[in-house]
Amino acid sequence: MLDSMFAQNLVERIMRNLGYNINIMNGKGIIIASGDHKRVGDFHEVAYEVIRKGLEYKLVKPDKNNYIGVKPGINMPITYEGETIGAVGITGDPEEVFKFAYLARISVEMMIQQEYYKKHLRLKQSKHDFLCSALLFEPLNINKLEHLVKSLRYDLTLPRVPMKLCVSFAKDNETVLEKIKGEHLLTAQDIAMPLGDNCIAIFKEFPGNKAGKSREVILQYINSVRAVLPEPENIMFLVGTAQRRLREYRQVFGYLTWLEDNIKPEIGGDYFFVDYVDRYLQSIIPFQTFESIFSSYVESVEKYGSDIFIETMAALYHSSMNINETAKRLFVHRNTVLLRIRKMKEVLGIDPVHNIKDRNFAFHLAYYVKNLQNAAAFNNNQEMLNEKYS
Repeated sequence: MLDSMFAQNLVERIMRNLGYNINIMNGKGIIIASGDHKRVGDFHEVAYEVIRKGLEYKLVKPDKNNYIGVKPGINMPITYEGETIGAVGITGDPEEVFKFAYLARISVEMMIQQEYYKKHLRLKQSKHDFLCSALLFEPLNINKLEHLVKSLRYDLTLPRVPMKLCVSFAKDNETVLEKIKGEHLLTAQDIAMPLGDNCIAIFKEFPGNKAGKSREVILQYINSVRAVLPEPENIMFLVGTAQRRLREYRQVFGYLTWLEDNIKPEIGGDYFFVDYVDRYLQSIIPFQTFESIFSSYVESVEKYGSDIFIETMAALYHSSMNINETAKRLFVHRNTVLLRIRKMKEVLGIDPVHNIKDRNFAFHLAYYVKNLQNAAAFNNNQEMLNEKYS
């Protein structure tokens, strides 16, 4: 368990302060480090006795030294987490070096503890890096994921909310992540990793008993993060939906990428995927499906006014069907909005404000018509380019 190079480093550091020769023996009593390099590799009988019998210490006096390969001094056990892993000895008159013996032992044990802690952190970080890669980038291997998660002591039964934190003020997102960790805004059950686009992925542990207040809880967390980072106005959060199943983490995090690509979020805002579920579902339904359902309504929409229909439905949707709020969004009088709704009833036979079925129908119809317009505009541009360069 004791490394000879590390032990020799300890010996040299302690000897600079104490001025006496120090030996460190492994669990088998073999000298693995010493100020007297010729003794390295020798068997130390007294050290082995201290280790084997669990002695607190043992003195070797000059006039009573009957041990082979042992010099006068004092030897004490080295323990780590309650286990004796070796021994440390100071060479010299026992009465002179006795007062330094405990100091040497404590120094060795503290340095060993610190080194093992560093190794543990490095190992944990290495596993954490593997987990991050397996979680988001490698071909999905659920057995590998579960093994990594369990080895890092993450509780698989806890729900976690995927979030993407993006900043525009930092060149190093790892520094931002360390700042969040340093402010204790990541628990032992949170999974977090820096991404390559100046963003950070966070799978935030979520209290299962607060599902009904998920937005409130997440916003409190977001505000806590903003409070400890510089330039909070230059931070953006994308927030997914809580998940309990490890195999779903990647897919749900993918929804945040969809948000980024399709909603065009702006730095400074907070965007929840649940607010855009309708638009997401529209994006994954083949356009031919919309064609088969809504194509027969195109003529009526054109009669109503395609652009007016699209902008009115968008404003109603974002205003939760509130007439006054819709008017503000459109920069028109509320009577104009009421007139447009009345005309929808007359021309299209729908009332999106008072009938939820009509509302859903009109929302999808507006999506279909808008995409028809975009396709027509694209084709016109292509034709113009072909004519220009033909």
